[in-house]
Amino acid sequence: MATSVVPAGRSARRAAAEDEKLVFETTEGVEPVASFDEMGLKEDLLRGIYNYGFEKPSAIQQRALMPIIKGRDVIAQAQSGTGKTSMIALTVCQLVDTASREVQALILSPTRELAEQTERVITVIGENINIQVHACIGGKSVGEDIRKLEHGVHVVSGTPGRVCDMIKRRSLRTRAIRVLVLDESDEMLSRGFKDQIYDVYRYLPPELQVVLISATLPNEILEITSKFMTDPVKILVKRDELTLEVDWLTAKMVEFNFTVSSMHGDMPQKERDAIMSNFRSGETRVLITTDVWARGLDVQQVSLVINYDLPNNRELYIHRIGRSGRFGRKGVAINFVKSDDIRILRDIEQYYSTQIDEMPMNIGAASTSGIASQTASGVLSGSGVLNARPGSATSSGLLSQMVSTMNAEVAREYLEKVSDLLLEFSQADTTVKSYMCSQSLLSRLFQMFNRIEPPILLKILECINNLSTDPNCLENLQRADAINYLIPNLELKDGPLVDQIRSEILNAVFNLCKINKRRQEQAAENGIIPHSMNPIMSDSPLKPHALPLLYHMAHASRNSREQLRAHGGLDVYMSLLDHTVWSVTALDSIAVCLVHDNDNRKVEQALLKKDAVQRLVKFFRCCAEQQFAHILEPFLKIITSFGMRAAQIIRISFVFIEGRKSSRINTTLAVNGLTPLLIVSLDHQDA
Repeated sequence: MATSVVPAGRSARRAAAEDEKLVFETTEGVEPVASFDEMGLKEDLLRGIYNYGFEKPSAIQQRALMPIIKGRDVIAQAQSGTGKTSMIALTVCQLVDTASREVQALILSPTRELAEQTERVITVIGENINIQVHACIGGKSVGEDIRKLEHGVHVVSGTPGRVCDMIKRRSLRTRAIRVLVLDESDEMLSRGFKDQIYDVYRYLPPELQVVLISATLPNEILEITSKFMTDPVKILVKRDELTLEVDWLTAKMVEFNFTVSSMHGDMPQKERDAIMSNFRSGETRVLITTDVWARGLDVQQVSLVINYDLPNNRELYIHRIGRSGRFGRKGVAINFVKSDDIRILRDIEQYYSTQIDEMPMNIGAASTSGIASQTASGVLSGSGVLNARPGSATSSGLLSQMVSTMNAEVAREYLEKVSDLLLEFSQADTTVKSYMCSQSLLSRLFQMFNRIEPPILLKILECINNLSTDPNCLENLQRADAINYLIPNLELKDGPLVDQIRSEILNAVFNLCKINKRRQEQAAENGIIPHSMNPIMSDSPLKPHALPLLYHMAHASRNSREQLRAHGGLDVYMSLLDHTVWSVTALDSIAVCLVHDNDNRKVEQALLKKDAVQRLVKFFRCCAEQQFAHILEPFLKIITSFGMRAAQIIRISFVFIEGRKSSRINTTLAVNGLTPLLIVSLDHQDA
């Protein structure tokens, strides 16, 4: 998912630096807004933003959010990794009226995965405003779509085909739709969705706000803008994001002493001519370039062209590979293909009536000497294991085979180099991280957990943890069953690096649990609760890493709360009431456990045995004034859910409000039901 999260450490500095490099061309009057607090967003929505880990708006969000919120049609040029998905989520959450159960926002995406990703981000960010969103995509039950839509949702995120089908079936009613978002519009048009987009638009109300997001602006996009939009605000990125990728790859090759030059459209013509002269003369053996070099240039000695990514335009493909094997010479073209690119590859094969063969899996078997150092260098010859872009089929396909053919010492050195390289990738920007997240690569990494030594395991876990901090990568980690592989490694006995390994695992699982309640339940099913309790009860240095997971477990499900009670979780929560940092979180967890207590009232009985009333009275009496705004809600949950005698309710309530001079707090208590509760209690004989 694309977000504006500022990662920790070096990643944060790199992400901020890349953001600053973007130069925008905007409609007059568009000014960047530097923080979410200045945007006038709903208070509950702001809470969702900060709870999810966002710190400040990305560059595109700073410019596009306010015009969209004000109701303007907007054209935003944004690629993956710029915060576009979270921008969509924020705007629909702000614009939708949750009091009405009609569809008010429609988001069209080119792929099922992107539509589902958008649904998840909206659900998480809008959790506090109770927004209802449904992913309407092909490949899933039509009956389920109909049932969800008829029950009532505020937002539909879907692919054009299924959305159009639901509209024609009259299951998706369009009369209340206020905003249409076209995400990755250029990609939708390249996949042949133009007619379906027009079909959907015909059914929408005339007074419609349209937001168009596109990485490029071909003529077909401009045609849509002229037909669908009225005086749109334009926020366009002047600098091509591909330049960043070219510069990054060039720097990596140079770092390992390869004679590499690079060329892209941002360079002045004089500099490009000099680079071409050096390449023709052989001073540099490798040229990394964008499509600026795809047409009209001739270097006779070129025998190999590598497509780092496939072009969406099939005509451009022939121009690219035509740089090799000119004038009767033999030439080779190698394509790095991710699973998402298979459809484009097949289209190219069909269009040119050709067959593009898969490279043999044992391409590097003949050269095992120096494998470790060459692999880490990202060499385009030699081992071939990591020649592919991170996440491509080639990068994962040879990994296990190569390790199995080496002796132990060489394999260890090789894996150390690979783990160093993967760790470096995981600290890069979102675009690079997303390349790592192919299911085949993640699955192989997880399957190696029980076969590698602690130092290498720690690096791989650091890599997984870095990926888990990026919402774009969470979906792929989830699909690879990361939780199932991570938690068993908490069982490692004493040994070197055990605490660091456990720390990385706990942090990664915590990030995965933020996706949704199902992931929290999965963590509970895999035993995260007893694993978290051990460092907490022993006051281990891992305690700060384990405590946030216990908070998730209180909110996950009935089974997780039952496990908490059985493993002493309530004792932990009660003990934390004296803690300056964790007291509010502990109080909220107690409140949630009480609210969801079953008919046997096991939680209530357990708390009463622990002198809960007296300890709560002590907590409220000593609670700092600045904490009160945060504990109002759990306080009300506790006194309304606890099966206490009326006198105890009055006692806790009196202690809570005595001596407090905040009229806002007392008003909030009264409005939320404390006054009627006390009045009823006064009739009780104990009162």
